[in-house]
Amino acid sequence: MFSVAEKLKHLEKLGIKGNLDEIEKMYRGQTFDTSDVNYKKLVKLSYKLCDEFNKMSVRC
Repeated sequence: MFSVAEKLKHLEKLGIKGNLDEIEKMYRGQTFDTSDVNYKKLVKLSYKLCDEFNKMSVRC
């Protein structure tokens, strides 16, 4: 299992940079602001990757 610091570092490699305080709160199970710009980027990226995965599964 990855630590919160490792998860945040990985997000930066994926292009989600800047203030990641709200995402860090989410990872820690704390209340966070869902209107945060970087949180919204993470959600959008998650949907995109999930969609790509599902398309790959159909081809098999």
